[in-house]
Amino acid sequence: MKKSLGKSVTKKIVSVAIAAALILSVATTGVLTTSASDSTGVGLSAHALQAYNEHWSYVWGGASYGAVDCSGLFITYNGVGGNRTDLLGSSPEWGYVADGIPRIHGLGLHQPYHVGIYIGSGTAIDARDENSGVVYHDVYSKPWVEWFKVAGVSYPTTGWVLFDGNSFYYENGQYIVNTSRTLDGVTYYFDSNGVSNIAPPSSAYSQTDYSTATADPAPSKPESSKEETSKKPEPSKQETSKEPEPSYEESSEVSEPESSVEESSEVSEPESSVEESSEVSEPESSVEESSEVSEPESSVEESSKEESEVSKEPEKPKFVTLKEGDMDETIADAKITEVQQTLTKLGYYTYEVTGYYGEATTAAVKDFQAKAGIEVTGNVDEATWNAIFSESAPAKYNSYKSGDFDEKQTGIKDIQNKLVSLSYLTEGEYEEGKFDGNTVIAMQLFQSANGIEATGEADFNSQLVLFSGSAVGNPNPGAVIYGMSGSAVTKLQKRLKALRYTTDEPTGVFDDATLKAVNAYQKNAGLEVSKSLSAEELKVFYSDKAVKSEDYDNLQIGYNGSDVKSLESDLTKLGYYEGSITGEFNDELETAVQDYQKENKLEANGVADDTVRNSITKSIARQGSEKAQGIITDTASVANEAMSGLATSKTEKLSLEKEQSDNHLSNARNMLYILLGLILVLSVSVVAAMVRSKKRMTKAMKRAVAQRHANDNIRRF
Repeated sequence: MKKSLGKSVTKKIVSVAIAAALILSVATTGVLTTSASDSTGVGLSAHALQAYNEHWSYVWGGASYGAVDCSGLFITYNGVGGNRTDLLGSSPEWGYVADGIPRIHGLGLHQPYHVGIYIGSGTAIDARDENSGVVYHDVYSKPWVEWFKVAGVSYPTTGWVLFDGNSFYYENGQYIVNTSRTLDGVTYYFDSNGVSNIAPPSSAYSQTDYSTATADPAPSKPESSKEETSKKPEPSKQETSKEPEPSYEESSEVSEPESSVEESSEVSEPESSVEESSEVSEPESSVEESSEVSEPESSVEESSKEESEVSKEPEKPKFVTLKEGDMDETIADAKITEVQQTLTKLGYYTYEVTGYYGEATTAAVKDFQAKAGIEVTGNVDEATWNAIFSESAPAKYNSYKSGDFDEKQTGIKDIQNKLVSLSYLTEGEYEEGKFDGNTVIAMQLFQSANGIEATGEADFNSQLVLFSGSAVGNPNPGAVIYGMSGSAVTKLQKRLKALRYTTDEPTGVFDDATLKAVNAYQKNAGLEVSKSLSAEELKVFYSDKAVKSEDYDNLQIGYNGSDVKSLESDLTKLGYYEGSITGEFNDELETAVQDYQKENKLEANGVADDTVRNSITKSIARQGSEKAQGIITDTASVANEAMSGLATSKTEKLSLEKEQSDNHLSNARNMLYILLGLILVLSVSVVAAMVRSKKRMTKAMKRAVAQRHANDNIRRF
């Protein structure tokens, strides 16, 4: 115990020594040149850059030289940062990265469960993890949510600073860019990163004005206005310069002789009386009156008592209600900026903090009042002010976890709608208003993509990022993921069954059995085995290019399809299956396959693989051949029987038929002779008629010739 205690003390001493050495090294190496207070934004930047250049390692909980975690990188610089577990909450000023990061070296950067340091010119450094150590990166390459001024750090307001060998010039709290300035007769040009083309005289750096550094965290807001109004607000610097408080030296000039002053200085609690009198409504007049009157010591004591009594019971100032149109610059004691900052932290105000009470501020106040159960007016009256700055101020975002149901369907519904718009959740695939399984998975995906611990719960920080302008959309939209449920999963399971990676009926839930089938497909398809299928992978999965299961052709119980139907038909033909032909491989079909396998000396496992189906095909062919041979044999037998039974009667029939045939033949012959005779007679008659006709024609021709000769002779004479 003593040994470990000694080590602890030694470590603390070493840490202090290292911190001192670090400050000295920064001052002597030329990385930072400034004569401002010990802890500056530029100094913090130089500290972070040194940690990066020296390759500091990441150690969870580490806050010593060379070994730090994310907040330890801050703490090792003069112990700045305030509450180590809530650097953002300790900050006096902050804003959203999505609205732009101020051009200030050494700002803190925050995202859920992590912080880093902005070192200017769009770059940042953070102690990231054990594998990465201290990382230098483009500030927008990491999903930072808020920037903040680090508690205990002083930032330049006006003047020159030197960082990493480059000169920057600050105006109005930020270094200038893309411009030029003529200072002390010299013109300087500043690029887009704010770096000057030439360095100023070394003395210029020490003349820079810095904001007041606060070693302690920013004071928390009071629960009520009682403490705030118990004392009159302190006068501004301008007011005190006009009306300085009277000192004891002033009162001694107008009072009685020195002895009187000494007596008055000996009254009870003189210093506290004067200090208290400076806080009451009319402190100066009471002191002047006591100094002008040369009363004895009792008079001074009475005056001090009266002042003390007044300071104990001051008049409560009237609260000034803030309303639309007000702005910090023109309204006395207005604290619109504080209201906007606090409402931003509570999640109601999502715009730039301007100090102007516009429509956005009014809407944010109304939302807060409704949530807090205060009369909704949109104005910050005393009751609203107290509620806003109360430790129990209600945040806009309630936390939700698996199974939660929002009766009003506002909070969870808003989350679901936002997750849909960012493509983490599919419309219609969740129960509206209920933080169901698909919503949990969508939230996990969102958290992973946005650098948040993937718990699946919609906590306040997750919703701040979700509803911010910097929320990152789903890098893998349309994927089906383990744990999901709904129609997309049902479709997946049906396809897995069609490809015969599973025989289970679709349930619509991506469970362990479905994951096993998906992994088998991924392995066969040459994909990375994981708990999801991406949109691109699903396109192939649902196409003809999808790789089938290795057991696709080994028909077994649970399979269905035309090939199963053919198996049922074949086994029915062989007499092994008597059920209905459905195409479903059921228990009855499995028994039929087993029976066939047993009778044919095959392994009786009930699976109809290629061997079994080929055997069945041969059996059917063999059965067909045997049936054909039986038909031929039966036909020959019948023929033989017919021939032997008709042999006797056939002879008698033939004799009778011959006799009848002879008679018919004789009759036919006689008829033929008659017909031939008639034909002959007819032919002779025709020939005779033709001869007679020819003779007549010959005679006619002769007479015509004789007549022509006669006519010719007559003409001659």
